[in-house]
Amino acid sequence: MLHDRDPLFTAEFRGVLAAAGVKCLRLPAQSPDLNSVAERFVLSIKSECLSKLVPIGENHLRRAVSEYIAGARSHRGVTSASGRP
Repeated sequence: MLHDRDPLFTAEFRGVLAAAGVKCLRLPAQSPDLNSVAERFVLSIKSECLSKLVPIGENHLRRAVSEYIAGARSHRGVTSASGRP
């Protein structure tokens, strides 16, 4: 989970998340540009994927998000080593 340096993310809170298997990553201090990237991703995945889906369990949700991310990367125009998309 990516999070900022808000005091709400205490060591105890991060410990509870770690015990549940969630890896926490604190964003660098004074990095306003990172927030816009995260907000854009959340807006995109909500409107293009999650609003059209009723997940049946955690595995279904994880698979849907993984497929969305894989599809989003393939549409970015990233080329292969051969120089072709």
